[in-house]
Amino acid sequence: RLVYLSRPSFSYPVLTELRGRGSTVFSALSAWNLEGANIQWSTELEPGEILQASGDFYSTLGIQASLGRTFSPEDDVVGGGRNGLVAVISHACWQRRFAGDPSVIGRVVRIQQMPFTIIGVSPAGFFGVAPGHAPEITVPLTTMVDKEHLTSRSSSWLHFIGRLRDGI
Repeated sequence: RLVYLSRPSFSYPVLTELRGRGSTVFSALSAWNLEGANIQWSTELEPGEILQASGDFYSTLGIQASLGRTFSPEDDVVGGGRNGLVAVISHACWQRRFAGDPSVIGRVVRIQQMPFTIIGVSPAGFFGVAPGHAPEITVPLTTMVDKEHLTSRSSSWLHFIGRLRDGI
């Protein structure tokens, strides 16, 4: 039921357009991108890879958090939603960096010097969507991009995953 749309990549305006037009084909359409970033887990700054994903990413995939929650379209807003900048960490990250401490929910991690509050931990069997890449942290797509990436049709940087409607 899940399909990967490859071109190899698309712009944010194309996502918006496909969501409007694709409603007869897809029950959900989400976008993602892998990006290198400087991450401050505690006092040390480390280079790392983050997964930027649209607010409906986890629901499109049918993934629920093993602790806390995943983010929603309301979190995927430029500058952060009503809960500010939020992030979901991988199960492996939770174990390795936080020793599986359930009080990780609410802790702040800095990405590119911006504070992201951890709201959830993904399930142990979920390693992301790009083979060979298992990012430790996922953030809403629109929270770490400049306006040009969100408005330019020629700025191709996104990968799409859709869930086909029943009968398709």
